[in-house]
Amino acid sequence: MSVFVRRVIGALALSPATFEDVEADRTATAQAMLVVLASAAAAGVGARGFGVTLSVLPGVMLFALLAWAAWAVLTWQIGVRLLPTPGTRSDVGELLRTTGFAAAPGLFRVLGVVPGMSTIVFVVISLWMLFAMIVAIRQALDYTSWLRAVAVCFIGWTLTLLLVFLAGSMLAPVVSAGLCSQPLSEAAMISIKRVLVATDFSDSAAVALNYGRELARSYQATLHVMHVVDDIRWRYSLDMTPVMMTGVQESLEEAAQQQMTKLINDEDREQLHAVPVVQTGVAPAEALIDYAKKLRIDIIVVGTTGRKGLPHLLIGSVAERVVRHAPCPVLTVHAKERDFLAPDALVARP
Repeated sequence: MSVFVRRVIGALALSPATFEDVEADRTATAQAMLVVLASAAAAGVGARGFGVTLSVLPGVMLFALLAWAAWAVLTWQIGVRLLPTPGTRSDVGELLRTTGFAAAPGLFRVLGVVPGMSTIVFVVISLWMLFAMIVAIRQALDYTSWLRAVAVCFIGWTLTLLLVFLAGSMLAPVVSAGLCSQPLSEAAMISIKRVLVATDFSDSAAVALNYGRELARSYQATLHVMHVVDDIRWRYSLDMTPVMMTGVQESLEEAAQQQMTKLINDEDREQLHAVPVVQTGVAPAEALIDYAKKLRIDIIVVGTTGRKGLPHLLIGSVAERVVRHAPCPVLTVHAKERDFLAPDALVARP
């Protein structure tokens, strides 16, 4: 058994001796980096169970490296300068090595790709990684107290969450539309033939549909309205029998078709040549983007919940993913925002 494999197994077992060994070996930094990258890759693959595509994998791995380095520096500052003991002798390199190997349990996040197991896998592995991190911090900072190691982690995570919250508040998505930033002379030359409105039948989606209707009417474009039904056969295949899943899935799709029929009115069909679309999938954003590419959609209108701060940064939204990857301009609309539609535009025409 190679030294590297033995160390990974020791880290998985939360062995203090393993973390002590890695801390003392300056050549183990590259091994720690490999563990971090492999753990991030496993998370990216496992996240497919939540509907995330593998296209995010490079970004996840890059973020993992940056977060690893930042966490090592932060915990070193807290442990050596704020909460040192007489025996504390440490440097950033030691924390890089120990915290890197603390990511070893994350290798099992790849199991999140198994249908119906995603949530439980990520929760259990996160707790496992938490305990591994506490052991790593304790050994790297030469603590004899577990409580002090927990305190370093707690302070570090509190500061990290605060920074994430501030960053999320500043980076929260805003209404995005290429038409708004162009002079009137240029906007008048824009050709919009196909408008796609994403709907989940919520209040924000209803507002987005109003905008989509007016865009289609103003440019004499075709209105496409699309809803993506959650594919429970992928998410919950271990929780229900095939017969039960098929019945529930068919009920969801039938209900969506009925809601779509009610949503599209006669004016939409006659004047805007509305095209109702109901698809089934695990990733609504990707389904919308694929449809937009295939149908050569000119603009997408999508409602957003307006989530900000930490929830936005950690969870994200369909709207944000569409904005980032759509092949055309995207207008995001929040239900509580100020309208720029004329009041009579919201009233169905006879």
